[in-house]
Amino acid sequence: MSLNNTVHPAGITKRKLYQSGNPVVQKLLNGLLSGIHELFFEIAPARVLDVGCGIGHVMSTLKEAGTKAEFTGVELDEGDAVIYRERHPDIPLYTIPLEQSDFEPESFDLVMATEVLEHTEDPSEALRVMARFTKGPLLLTVPWEPFFCLGNFLRGQNIARLGDDPEHLNHWTRRGFERFLRNEGFLIKKKTGPFPMAAGARI
Repeated sequence: MSLNNTVHPAGITKRKLYQSGNPVVQKLLNGLLSGIHELFFEIAPARVLDVGCGIGHVMSTLKEAGTKAEFTGVELDEGDAVIYRERHPDIPLYTIPLEQSDFEPESFDLVMATEVLEHTEDPSEALRVMARFTKGPLLLTVPWEPFFCLGNFLRGQNIARLGDDPEHLNHWTRRGFERFLRNEGFLIKKKTGPFPMAAGARI
């Protein structure tokens, strides 16, 4: 199955999230980024593939924090791709399905997908495709339910859906996400909050 068919377009929602001026949202995002940075610098990769990279916000914060890693982005949303190329003209970006790329297997030290799997029609297939291209771990983040929906509801978002984002096809509790990864054959090396994040390696 093509990863292009398993990924639900999420560019506008993700872009609005990172550009939100809501102080509560910013506090949560800062916590999310802090966790990503903690895991990333512990892994210390040289070559990184950022799947569903959006406008490149996460890699920007990692570069600002001092990483010398070489990044490559993958993003299917056309709007995000335009902004990405304006902001990161020197960082390669692929706008085709990952499995159609010319990457060699295990050609990256780290593949990361932040706030991506909840948008996929087949997250198991998405994991298998991503794992093909890393000789190290995956760094993954997803919203922590039910707190993500509750937070949306309390700030007046998606009220009719009780805070559920209409672009989210999958929902995980912290334990549910850990169980999902283990069932897919991944060993969770480390996790952190406020969202469930895991550096996972194929067993």
